[in-house]
Amino acid sequence: MSKIGFTNRQLKEKKNNADFLVRCDFLRREFQAGRLIVKPHWWTDLKKIKLKKDREYLRPEGLILVENISAEKLIEKIRSENGRILKQGQLFHDKLDLTKTCKIIEHWKNGEKLIPPTIVWSSYDDTIEIENGRHRLNAAICFGEKYVPFMTSFLERDKIVQLLN
Repeated sequence: MSKIGFTNRQLKEKKNNADFLVRCDFLRREFQAGRLIVKPHWWTDLKKIKLKKDREYLRPEGLILVENISAEKLIEKIRSENGRILKQGQLFHDKLDLTKTCKIIEHWKNGEKLIPPTIVWSSYDDTIEIENGRHRLNAAICFGEKYVPFMTSFLERDKIVQLLN
């Protein structure tokens, strides 16, 4: 334990967090200046995606991947606050967690693939919602992606695709 009551591990963690915040601030400034160009990378083979069993988006009926969906149509059909955030096109939106956005950018800058967002259908108002992955979807759209993949329940796929056409 160090003199101020922190273990070496805690001190290293604090330094890593401080370093990350510096990198994150740099990414934000580079994006605002138009110098940050990132190509989103997605896992599109469900067999290779390692999903955690405790995640809320794992459904007993299974997930299916839907590729090449118009990002513009997807944004249009999301009626909640998530839809309003996506329409604003702000990578570093004040309602989105800064650290999540920065981690996404760093993964993509390193060529690492991320799991596509999970989209669900609301029978209540016949709209769609982002169940998981709004930071990833927002980042992809802000980096100019015209088409994005997403995962959805096997049972909801046809209804969602119908809404997006």
